[in-house]
Amino acid sequence: MNVNKALKFYTSSFPYQSFKDRMNEKQYETSIGKWDHFDRNIHTQFKRKYKLTLSIEQRWFIFTSIIDSFRVNLDEALASFADGGLEEIRDWATRKDLDLILNRIPFENFQKFENFPQNELFNYSINNYLVVYPNNERVKKFVIDLETYKSASNEIEAHKTLDKFCKVFN
Repeated sequence: MNVNKALKFYTSSFPYQSFKDRMNEKQYETSIGKWDHFDRNIHTQFKRKYKLTLSIEQRWFIFTSIIDSFRVNLDEALASFADGGLEEIRDWATRKDLDLILNRIPFENFQKFENFPQNELFNYSINNYLVVYPNNERVKKFVIDLETYKSASNEIEAHKTLDKFCKVFN
């Protein structure tokens, strides 16, 4: 399917109308910052109607095209999008840290990425952060911390990094 037809489907959907209303009211944190929720809903409708799945690259193109249509500063919009994803990571890290510390799950049984937020577009943007967020220091720091967390070999290292994720907005 042509990505422009998919874009037209996205922009004619009910979830998009809610997104558009929030954008028009300049509520970027509840629109751009929560785009993954809109995208999941619209993409589910798209899959049901056309029995096709859009690639992550096509969905990213649609997202950036939609943002561009609102004539907002793209770097600021992407920063709002990143903040929404990082907020989900912060909430996840808080729960994981509680599992590790309060529930005293032994590190050998601790699943580092269990229930990690399934925000595909955010994860795609993080995997391409040098292009998507070239000047976003918060994202760059998150990527470094994420690598540290991946390589954490004990409870103390994991806890320190989860604590950094929890303080991402401080």
